[in-house]
Amino acid sequence: MIVPALTEHLASYVEPEEDAFVFLGKLGGFLRGSNFRRAAK
Repeated sequence: MIVPALTEHLASYVEPEEDAFVFLGKLGGFLRGSNFRRAAK
């Protein structure tokens, strides 16, 4: 069920390099665990 959404996300937002980040923060930086948990509240 989630595969189509992830496929679309990867095609739209993720660079083609193997080590590219899949999910980025609001400013384009990588997500730190503490920031992700804080933003999810």
